[in-house]
Amino acid sequence: MPTPAGHGQPKAHRFFWTVLAVSAMVSITGNATHAILYAPTMPAVAAAIAIVPPIALLPAVHSVAVLARAHTTARLTHLLATALTLLIALAAFRLSFTALRSLADSAGIPMSESWLFPIIVEGSMTQATISLLAFAHSGLRRRPPLLSPDPPPETHPPKASRHTKTRTVRTILKAILAPCTRRAPPNPTPRSGLG
Repeated sequence: MPTPAGHGQPKAHRFFWTVLAVSAMVSITGNATHAILYAPTMPAVAAAIAIVPPIALLPAVHSVAVLARAHTTARLTHLLATALTLLIALAAFRLSFTALRSLADSAGIPMSESWLFPIIVEGSMTQATISLLAFAHSGLRRRPPLLSPDPPPETHPPKASRHTKTRTVRTILKAILAPCTRRAPPNPTPRSGLG
C-alpha cells in the first residue's frame, strides 16, 4: 500500500538528527581526547579549539531548517545558508580527520586502515547533514525565482453551501432551457375589419 508523500518524513528527520548528534559527539570526544593527549602546551585550550568544528555544524544545519520553515526569506538566502553549512561541514570533516586518524593510530589500528575511522565518523556527520539539508529544501521546490520574495499567501473564496450550489445549478439550467420551454405566442387571428 503506498504511503502518502511526507508520511514518513518526521521519523526520517528524527533519524538523521540522531545520526548527526551521535556522530558529532563521537567527533567531539575524539577531537578533545586527541588534543589533551598530544597538545605540547595548554591541552585544555587545545581541546576547546578542537571541539569547535563539530559543534559549529549542529547550529548551522539547524539554521537552514529554521529558515526553510519560516518561509520569510528569498530563495537566494536559503541557497547561501545551505552553501555555508556545506562549507562548515567540509571544514569540520577536514579538521577532525587528522585528529581522529591519529587517535585511531594510537588505539592500535594499523596505519593503513586508521583513515577509515574518521571516514566513518565524519562521513556519518556529512551524510546526515546533506540529508537534513535535503529535508529543509524539500518544501522550497515550489518557491518563486531566485531573487523574488515569498509569494503572498493564497486566498480562497468562501465555500458555497450545498443549497447555494443547488440554486446556482438551477439558475443556470433555467437560463439554458428557457428558450426551449417558452410557449410561442398564439397567432393573432385576423380581424375582419369593419372600420
